[in-house]
Amino acid sequence: MSLRSFLEEMEKKGDVLHVKEEVSPRFEASSIMNAFDGGPFLFFDKVRSYKTKIAANVSGTREQFERAKIPTGKKIAEIIEEMRKT
Repeated sequence: MSLRSFLEEMEKKGDVLHVKEEVSPRFEASSIMNAFDGGPFLFFDKVRSYKTKIAANVSGTREQFERAKIPTGKKIAEIIEEMRKT
């Protein structure tokens, strides 16, 4: 399952909290992530100076980690490479 399809699935279930206000990727986004540590999946819709969005808290808890079906025996670089291919 790709990250995109996983987030779409969580969106359908209502498990994603959208932050619609513009945030700084340097301080504001991380502060919000800290405030919601162990909470819902976060999606930052407007990131200052970037055209991309930020998905956060995808593996914030053991349950979220399991729901994301993230393989535990792989190195992070391998997981990222697999995600790029999807």
